[in-house]
Amino acid sequence: MATISSMANNTYTMLTMAQNNGLSMFGSNAAASAKSGDIWSNYGNSSAAASAMMSGISEVSSSKRELLASYDNAAKGFKAEFSSTMSDLSSSIKDMKKLDLNVGENAITQKTVTAEDGTTSQKTEYSKPMQAALDTIGKFVDNYNSAVDLLGEYSDVSKRISQLASVFGDTTARAENYAKIGLDVGKDGKLTINEEKLAKAIQDSPGRVENILGKDGLTGKAENHVSFAQGQEDKLFPSVDTMFGKQLKQASVYSGSSLLQLHSIATMGNFVNMMF
Repeated sequence: MATISSMANNTYTMLTMAQNNGLSMFGSNAAASAKSGDIWSNYGNSSAAASAMMSGISEVSSSKRELLASYDNAAKGFKAEFSSTMSDLSSSIKDMKKLDLNVGENAITQKTVTAEDGTTSQKTEYSKPMQAALDTIGKFVDNYNSAVDLLGEYSDVSKRISQLASVFGDTTARAENYAKIGLDVGKDGKLTINEEKLAKAIQDSPGRVENILGKDGLTGKAENHVSFAQGQEDKLFPSVDTMFGKQLKQASVYSGSSLLQLHSIATMGNFVNMMF
């Protein structure tokens, strides 16, 4: 978006230059020169002004086309990424709603591992049900974080995207609850899993984990967030007119059919000044 904003500024600067060049063609210089009798000097000055104006207009037109193309690509890119991100998160939500947290009492075991030098260490091992639960939660957290990243990256594009970024970042309001079961919340609302703490919480208090992460907890909230976001999808990325209306309207005046009319009128005016 920084590139698009820069292009918009360049377009606006060039159309301003074109305006100034256009005004110089109608200014007092040509008339003053004609009255003094220096007709050919007047013609040369007017021709130079017309040439400068045409050059400026050409740059405005080219810059406008680049701006529109770049903005269109940015909008398409966002929509594609938004659709994919929400789809992945929706899939994870479905898996979370089917998740069975009753993994049994011996879902976590410690195994002694002996290294080549004879030293020993303890390695934590999980049962298949426990590992499946951890994997499902881990995938859900990854996809939720992707949504937070995407909306945060584009939050300056429109108020709607900014509002959605705040909605998905509401995990910070419940950071203490999530931390109790091994999910740490960053300032941006993204989640980080403490696997050892989460596994212990699942084994010791599956009901508590369900309340915090299940359909009445984070999973349910995420589902509501996705539903709300998808309902806003067509309105999230503003139209070109909304984003760059003033610059594009002025650029269109100086790069559309009115350009030829303006140029021909100015040229005729110069010849009139030369003759009288």
